[in-house]
This record gives sequence, structure tokens and C-alpha cells, in this order.
Amino acid sequence: VFLLGAIEMSSVISEPSILVNEREAARLLGCCERTVSRMRNAGQLKYVNLGKAVRYSREEIVRFVESRLTVAK
Repeated sequence: VFLLGAIEMSSVISEPSILVNEREAARLLGCCERTVSRMRNAGQLKYVNLGKAVRYSREEIVRFVESRLTVAK
């Protein structure tokens, strides 16, 4: 389960940088960088190539989390 922890989703989008690196994406998702890389390679998490750098949009991170929300029974 990937969570944004104590960070509210609205604050994730409103922060100044639109794109984040793998380390920041991992921090926002509450997982390690390798997990973010695996999700990217599996096509679960969209990304942007900027030369050799890989970046993730904050909106994509929120979309990813929201797509995995479940309702308790």
C-alpha cells in the first residue's frame, strides 16, 4: 500500500515544483526509490524524460495513489 503519509494531496499539487525526481516521488509515496523505478518500468507510474533524468509529475503521483484507494467494508 502506498500512502502520502501525513501530507495532504492538495499540498502535494500546490508545492512549487511540478516535477519531482525519483527520491522525492518515493518520499511522497512512502516507498523506496527502487519501488518507484519498478512501478515506472511496469507502466504503473507515468514519467517524463529530461535528457537522462527521469521526473514524475505531482499530479501523476496523486492519480496513482487515488487509483489504488480502497473502501473499507
